[in-house]
Amino acid sequence: MLDINSIKMELAEAFPEISFSTTRRLTGRCIVAMKSKYQGADIFIKSDKIVVEAAIPQWTTRFMLGAGAAYRKLTDKDFSDTALQIKEYLSRKYEVSLRN
Repeated sequence: MLDINSIKMELAEAFPEISFSTTRRLTGRCIVAMKSKYQGADIFIKSDKIVVEAAIPQWTTRFMLGAGAAYRKLTDKDFSDTALQIKEYLSRKYEVSLRN
């Protein structure tokens, strides 16, 4: 079984420019990667794989943007960069999928 805390520590060592924290989302606990208040990723640790999703990391920013968050996700070409970097790194060791 994959351990959320050990994966969080592994990511923090590999990406010192990104801050990592754990939180709870509707689909369960996850690691939040925050490169900026507008760019980051949610990393869900399942029993047999890891799911990475590009996301706006701060709840206050998500709330302020509201429906604009979906627009930003579709139009900002750099929006998914953090998620793609994390997926590429974790894919070397684990089974990882990217959720759009």
